[in-house]
Amino acid sequence: MPVVTANGIDIAYDEFGDPKAPVILLIMGLGTQMIAWPVPFCEALAQRGFRVVRFDNRDVGLSTKFDDAAPVDVMASFSQAMAGKPVEAPYRLDDMAADAIGLMDVLGIQRAHIVGASMGGMIAQVIAAKYPARTRSLVSIMSSSGDPSLPPGTPEAVAALLAPRPDAKDREKVIEHGMKVYRVIGSPGFPTSDDELYAKIKASAERSYYPIGVGRQLVAVLASGSRVDLLKTIAAPTLVLHGADDPLVPVEAGKDTAKHVPGAALTIVPGMGHDVAPGLVPLLVRFLPFQDWPGHIGLAGGLAQVITADSPTSEFYSFRGWTGPNRLFYVLVLMVSWLPGLDVHGAAHIVAALFIGGTGPAVYFLIKSCRGDGRLAVLATPLALSRLLYCGFVPNVAAFALLVTALGLYFTEPPAL
Repeated sequence: MPVVTANGIDIAYDEFGDPKAPVILLIMGLGTQMIAWPVPFCEALAQRGFRVVRFDNRDVGLSTKFDDAAPVDVMASFSQAMAGKPVEAPYRLDDMAADAIGLMDVLGIQRAHIVGASMGGMIAQVIAAKYPARTRSLVSIMSSSGDPSLPPGTPEAVAALLAPRPDAKDREKVIEHGMKVYRVIGSPGFPTSDDELYAKIKASAERSYYPIGVGRQLVAVLASGSRVDLLKTIAAPTLVLHGADDPLVPVEAGKDTAKHVPGAALTIVPGMGHDVAPGLVPLLVRFLPFQDWPGHIGLAGGLAQVITADSPTSEFYSFRGWTGPNRLFYVLVLMVSWLPGLDVHGAAHIVAALFIGGTGPAVYFLIKSCRGDGRLAVLATPLALSRLLYCGFVPNVAAFALLVTALGLYFTEPPAL
């Protein structure tokens, strides 16, 4: 993998897709290398027409290690942060955001869709707030606003995070430790097989194993404090994506993040924990990047449930116990989202426009969401007309077929993504 010098350090990166395509910049979390963004995920985004860039943060993977930095005391830093006292750190999240911008400069990337997971989501938030001209959109995944009043992770998850790391010489213990951590914080609704998880941890350990860097990154997060005021300045279209079953960064942190970003959409995924599990890849691909079409949030509201944080509901996907209007709306959105060129957000936008605004808005947003592909407008014309015909109680074959299909799916298990 190539290594470049940016912001005064060496940064390892790789990329997928057409170099001339719009860029998605992927930023990984605490102590986690860029290879934690699965290759199938990156390739799928590239196939959708994006240049996908992932990289190792400082102090992890093949990027610069801060070996000459003063030692950090993680537990003392925790105590100081909880007491509201300043925390000293070799670097902060601002420096890590500057690393990402420096990488973009070297690669000739003027603007990008910024996507970050966990600590990477925090770095992405800083980029969106402090480098608005470089940010097309922001997706903050399983991350937080940094508000110290938010509930902490479960005792088991926090203990797993802070547990002593095995000696690098004992590779099998390193892998065993990594698997234990992932079993505690991973996604219960999207389980990773033992073989897959072993291969993932083994590849990471063989590429780079540097536990001391994890401590410095953690102290950087603590030293950076709350980003609540910073979040309020973000102008880019923003999606906050969080797992309902995240034991390390509870879902309340995602809700709080979305609450502070003007116009942010919030999507909560039941069964998702604190990892990018293989089973989540198809879902994540359909969500990224986030595009804020005009009026999207207002039209969808609580109905589409791709929503603003202060809406009374907060789940879009509900694989367990889905009932009533939520279930029917989900089915309609899922059906429309399979049109070429559409993702879940575009589909929710269209269906919400159909039922709230009528035929005209539905057709308009369909054409806009499909990026000008006129053939797709033809495909959705019966869907849009069904709204008008329904209001007049006029039978229509297309509307009837849509209804029968929707009702059929309504009484079955949720279709697999």
